[in-house]
Amino acid sequence: MASGTATSYQGDGASGLYAWGIQLEQGSAATGYQKANTELDITESGERSLWYVFDNQINHALAVDLPDLGPSATLAYASDEGISILPDQNIPAGAFQVLQGTRLFGLLVINRGLDGAETTRLNNWLRLKSGSLL
Repeated sequence: MASGTATSYQGDGASGLYAWGIQLEQGSAATGYQKANTELDITESGERSLWYVFDNQINHALAVDLPDLGPSATLAYASDEGISILPDQNIPAGAFQVLQGTRLFGLLVINRGLDGAETTRLNNWLRLKSGSLL
């Protein structure tokens, strides 16, 4: 805390200080404000945010009803456990559990296999969604 030209202030022994949104900096120049809601939800100025579906592994579930996609479907997702592109999946009609891992960044279910170029583009998209391709 600056007082005149000094870089510190001892105080008067009676007054108080209310601080909200303090951000400590190393060095003489301030950076943009970094809002920290939780240890996993930190927004840095100038950086994109990562959005995800969070599963606390206790009582969360997220299911969607899918039509019968047959035995050649592709399931692809990016989670905190990595990126998975799974060809030749048999996905019957009915409830499909969307949550894959604790944090789900992106998911795709398609009723066919993918060629090499599609797989590469999908992998890059999932990496971008998960923050591993910045």
